[in-house]
Amino acid sequence: MDESVQNFSQWRVVSGVHTVELAPGVVAPTSVTATGPYVPDGDALPLEIRITSTYDRATRAYVLREVSVSAPEGAGLTGTALRQIPPQRLMRWAIPRTFRIDMDELSPAVLAFIDPVSPHLDRAMLADATLEDAVAIYRIAEAISEAPTKAVADALGIPMRTVRDRMRRARERELLEHAETTREIRDSAMDELRG
Repeated sequence: MDESVQNFSQWRVVSGVHTVELAPGVVAPTSVTATGPYVPDGDALPLEIRITSTYDRATRAYVLREVSVSAPEGAGLTGTALRQIPPQRLMRWAIPRTFRIDMDELSPAVLAFIDPVSPHLDRAMLADATLEDAVAIYRIAEAISEAPTKAVADALGIPMRTVRDRMRRARERELLEHAETTREIRDSAMDELRG
């Protein structure tokens, strides 16, 4: 999805009242609904999309629960248009917009992941990122279904191999759970393929 051609200013994101702390300084709602127009490639008329995600405490991740699509009056839905709708990507865009952030608790490294264009971000401070910062980024990325290893690497500007070494140390220090999920195994394999 080329976000530059989508008008996300017309999207409405609504969050539920119950929350979960994803990392120090980052509180997220346990349910998020986003509604707005989406224009598939080659279509002139926008489709109305509604996605709903809920936070699953067992997996520590948001799960896409509902996707609905409506065509404008006088138009129909086509298989081609439906195949171009990226609900997971829309979910990853919507959920961070609902985070409540405590700037006094939030480290610059975690801010670099959540809001890389924040005026509060001093990139020079990323060199001081701690293992706890890397774990916080990893957990937030995992919660919104982003590849966590890649998210840490991108936010901190370090190689993925370094991130994997840090996550191993985090598990040894019990900052991160030892059990690898199927998703972690898959993400690790994909990270290896990407280089």
